[in-house]
Amino acid sequence: DFIAGDWLRLRGKISSITDSSNFPSYQSVKESNFHRADTYEASSTLELFLPSYNKSYLAEVDFSYAKDLFAHYGHYLDLQTKIKLLEFRMPLLNVKMEPNFFASVGWGDSAHNKYLYGPSASSSGFNNISYGVWVALPEEADRSFPIIQIKHFQTIGDSRNGEYAIDKNDGWLISFIATYGVLE
Repeated sequence: DFIAGDWLRLRGKISSITDSSNFPSYQSVKESNFHRADTYEASSTLELFLPSYNKSYLAEVDFSYAKDLFAHYGHYLDLQTKIKLLEFRMPLLNVKMEPNFFASVGWGDSAHNKYLYGPSASSSGFNNISYGVWVALPEEADRSFPIIQIKHFQTIGDSRNGEYAIDKNDGWLISFIATYGVLE
C-alpha cells in the first residue's frame, strides 16, 4: 500500500521456491533440474515513484529485501530502476502502453548465494545484473508487473562459476503476462 502520498509504496509477499517445475512437464527436463530443498521466501519492497504514480509518472526506484524462511535462512537485496521512455495508446484497443528501460543489481549473503548458485558460490556479494525493456499497461495492471518484458540477465561475481550457474549464467528472457479484471 502507499505509505506516503502516491509516491512511496511498500509491498510484501511470500514466494515458494522449488526445482520441481510444472512446466514443461517432460521427464528429461525434470531430471536435468537441480534438486535443492524447497523453501519459502518473505520479501518487502519499497517503491519510490518519481515524481508520483499518477499521470506524471516518469521513473521508479525499487529497493527489495528478501529472507529465506526454511532452507538456508539467507538474505538477498535488490535495487531496480525503471525510466519511462514514452507512452502511447495502442490503436484499435485504446490501451495505454508505457515502455520503460529498466536495470537491476542483486546482492546475496553467503547462505543465499550457496543455495541459489551452488556450493562453491559461498561468499557474500553482488550476484546478478539485468537490464532491458519493461512494458507497463498502467490502466490495466499495476506497474509492478511487466506485461511485456525483454530482459538480459547475467550472474556476476563468485556466483557466476557456481555449480548451478555454469552454462546458465547469462541469457535473454522474453515474457508476456495476460491480465483480466475479475474484481472490477
